[in-house]
Amino acid sequence: MMDVLTIHAIVGLQESGWFAGRKIPVDSSLRAWGDIDRLPNPEVESAVREFCSLRVRHPHHWSKGADDFTEIDPVRAVSNTYLPVLMGEYEPAAGQRLTPVGLMGCGVLLFLGEDGAVYGGNSPYVGKYGGSIKEFWNLLYSDRRPEVIKC
Repeated sequence: MMDVLTIHAIVGLQESGWFAGRKIPVDSSLRAWGDIDRLPNPEVESAVREFCSLRVRHPHHWSKGADDFTEIDPVRAVSNTYLPVLMGEYEPAAGQRLTPVGLMGCGVLLFLGEDGAVYGGNSPYVGKYGGSIKEFWNLLYSDRRPEVIKC
């Protein structure tokens, strides 16, 4: 697992307000997760503290030449997550419990697994976007596509 950001990811994230060592309060995220019984482990919470409240523009991973955006916003992600789909489709495909953390402009909801991996879902699609949040950002700023787990 590559747990270092590439220069392309760093530049894109910095343009959105990110900086190394960023840690913001996530009290509202913790409340939203608690409402759906999804309190995260420390690794997930740490990733959200670093990247929460950013709206990051990046190349669209399916359409060459187009841009997309990603928001790490657990409160919005929770409000857009239909629990029967999360528990009946996304978690079985990922093989683990998932915590809603964000959204992509293309309609994909983002989740962090208990192991820190990033998954995206837009029923019936489920994809794995990286083994960590940093692998996720690196993927978005590369010409690679997410691993399709279910379609």
